[in-house]
Amino acid sequence: MPAPARRRLRTSMVFPEGRTLPEDSIEYLHDVLVARDPWMHRVDISDATGAELVLGAHDQEIMRQILLDLALGWTGPPCQLELSGPLGGSYRIGDLAGPPAVTLRADAVVLARHLSGRPARGEIALEGDEETAAALAAARVIF
Repeated sequence: MPAPARRRLRTSMVFPEGRTLPEDSIEYLHDVLVARDPWMHRVDISDATGAELVLGAHDQEIMRQILLDLALGWTGPPCQLELSGPLGGSYRIGDLAGPPAVTLRADAVVLARHLSGRPARGEIALEGDEETAAALAAARVIF
């Protein structure tokens, strides 16, 4: 589909009763979700078979997009995400002013699995305000 059409067409035109996406465009569906969903299936296959999950620069871009969608959907107090592993890094969601209400520590792929609603495959540690920690633990990102 040509890029101008992807930008103009709205997913709500195709799926009027569907789940709300962070961005209501076919471009988002095509450029983000069409990459993210198979990426998570690759993680699932690695988990199921015990094969090593080899991660590279393209995986980092997918992780950044997952965290961007988490941040765009987050309405709670500021939170610090300390992610480990090959896709790790330090990220902040919510208001950038003031100290974080919660610090989350986890492997980046473990967090991605959690955000997708999949069963836990590692530990996610949450420290700080209990109500904010519960909201962050309940947060999901569309895959």
